Amino acid sequence: MDRDHDRQEGEPDAPPVALRSADPALIEQVRAIGELLQVAILICPPGAPAPRARLLLEDPTQALPSHPSWGASVLPVMAGEGEAPDRGGRSGRGPDGGSRHGILRLPRQGEELLRRIRAAARIRQAVVVGVVGARGGVGASSLAAVLARAAAADRARTALVDLDAVGAGVDLLLGIEDEPGVRWADLTAPEGDYDGQQLTAALPIWHSVRVLSADWRGGVPTPTGDAVLQALWGDLDVMVLDIARHDGWHRWSRMCDAVVLLAGCDVISAAGVQSTRRALGAAAVHLVVRGPSPGGLTAAEIAQACDVPLAAQMRPERALAAGLERGVAPGDHGNGPLMRTGRALAAALDLAGRRSAA
Repeated sequence: MDRDHDRQEGEPDAPPVALRSADPALIEQVRAIGELLQVAILICPPGAPAPRARLLLEDPTQALPSHPSWGASVLPVMAGEGEAPDRGGRSGRGPDGGSRHGILRLPRQGEELLRRIRAAARIRQAVVVGVVGARGGVGASSLAAVLARAAAADRARTALVDLDAVGAGVDLLLGIEDEPGVRWADLTAPEGDYDGQQLTAALPIWHSVRVLSADWRGGVPTPTGDAVLQALWGDLDVMVLDIARHDGWHRWSRMCDAVVLLAGCDVISAAGVQSTRRALGAAAVHLVVRGPSPGGLTAAEIAQACDVPLAAQMRPERALAAGLERGVAPGDHGNGPLMRTGRALAAALDLAGRRSAA
């Protein structure tokens, strides 16, 4: 599986952090923080257009109205405690003497800048696999659960992440809704302010799988969801994303190294496979078809018609629906078709052989 997580699309060597300034004191202080974290800082002269960096820093004392904007997400940073005029020439000091527009002042707020740079330069260690259904009701959450369970069974440090913003929570499916631990609604820190090790340790555990679930309070929050995933993938070997088909689901699939697409063996599923495949673009897609077919279609015919490689054909696990009512979780029938498919996918995606260096 070809992965290069530190590169931005279309730019082979995008820097994690860029600073636009010609102030020697500011450049020296920002570079010192970068050296402490072993992160390279790209220095751009005043007026330079924005590079494809994860964190954009700008010196507001040198930002002129004629300079191209680096966007609303730019972080203003300056050396010393002097006033910083904005683009309209107004003072950058608030009425109480504090900073306006969120300006970080060095060296006083060096620790905050260190935190921001560390978050921007976070190294992605985990293989990220998304599981999505070609249509509703095919059992994508159960497949995601057994895939994570199969990876964790071979000692890969694994998390299952529930990305349904409106669902009841995957912890109900797994039978761990009463287990203590962090859910999505508990994650309210500012963007980027998550420690991967602490977050991983705070999640409830299901068969050696760390689980981040929605609950009755809500699901994944759009503004901070990315930062949470980035924190987790820096501390794990495998992340399995249970991607629900709601508005904006494409953003989660773009984070994946591979996407497992689960379909029924029917015409509606085949149409769903075609539309989903188009939406996924260049992502590596692995098709799993769950039978039986009500009209005689075969899994191979669906894969061929949709031009998607067939990774596995799965028989239905007929006892699962009734078992869930009695506390039987996906994969508890260790030799059932669901768990066998999970193991086969883990092997095909090279998840089972992953080990944490720790």
